[in-house]
Amino acid sequence: MKNTSERYKVVYIAGPISGTTDYLERFKRAEEQLREDGYIPVNPTIVSEPLIAAGCEYEEFMRVTHELLRVCGAILLLCDWESSKGTLRELTYALDNDYDIYCETSGHFYQTEMCPKCLLSFTSYNYGKKKAIHSHYCPSCGASLLPEGCDASETDLST
Repeated sequence: MKNTSERYKVVYIAGPISGTTDYLERFKRAEEQLREDGYIPVNPTIVSEPLIAAGCEYEEFMRVTHELLRVCGAILLLCDWESSKGTLRELTYALDNDYDIYCETSGHFYQTEMCPKCLLSFTSYNYGKKKAIHSHYCPSCGASLLPEGCDASETDLST
């Protein structure tokens, strides 16, 4: 892309695929909505079927989708994205490369946190309540970000 503002109109769709049965429908629905809103969607499920048929391993699939992600300037996180290791990797790349970050059914949020264990900076979201929240675990190393002796319900800022 020649124009930086055009790059941010190209949106990679990220969400759980492994262990789900409805991912094709969810990604297609997001693709159609993005297109309707004037964006250029990049749907990684388009390559998933041929890669699965070819017997590609998970890491091979991630390499292919990473190349798709590289041409985008924004990422859309579908519901339940937090449960997907692949999506967390894609989000980390997007954060490291100054992508616009959107969550399904929410707006656009930035709130940087840092993991004390691995020093990764990342952003957390609550797509249902439409605001940023503090995460309870690092998306990179999985370390708890809660104060010692505290449970998640005491630190949820989404209420």
